[in-house]
Amino acid sequence: PLLPAIDIATGAPAAEILASAGRAGVDLIVMGTRGLGSAGRMVFGSTTERVVREAPVPVLAVPEYSPERMSVEQGEARFTVGEVIAAVGLDGADTAVTRAGGEWARACGAALTVGHVCHDVPAPAWWPFGPAAQSAPSSDAAREQLEALASSVAGAARATVDVRRGNVPAGIAAIVRDRDAGLLVVSRGGGQHRL
Repeated sequence: PLLPAIDIATGAPAAEILASAGRAGVDLIVMGTRGLGSAGRMVFGSTTERVVREAPVPVLAVPEYSPERMSVEQGEARFTVGEVIAAVGLDGADTAVTRAGGEWARACGAALTVGHVCHDVPAPAWWPFGPAAQSAPSSDAAREQLEALASSVAGAARATVDVRRGNVPAGIAAIVRDRDAGLLVVSRGGGQHRL
């Protein structure tokens, strides 16, 4: 059987988690998150956010579960995920993020939602039409891209699409909250809008 490694350290939490992962040569970091902090960190706490940004391997951030999500069946602890959100940025990582989300959804018996937040770009000072924001890709265009992406993921039979406008981290947090999602899959960045 595979046994977990235990590494006890003191120091800055994110730095110690990253150092421990490096020492162990892990392929995946799994960590809990309570999602405390500013609106930009509504999905992740600051430690998880830093680990997600700096880890050289994928990070699975598992939110704190409420008692309704936990049960014991035949002597085994089980949790329900509800939905898995694959948050994409309309960039090169979209296929990998959506596939990973689909795999987690299948493994958990959950629905998959492919989500994107169209950010508003502040108008430059010389913009002749006032301070109104210019729109990034339209919501309709983003929805079309996400629907094609969701349908291309093998086995994602229950995949839905959720496209919103506004601040990207806060918008992703709203998708997770509104859909009562238990898992969120995001890329570590590299696209235009790193979380």
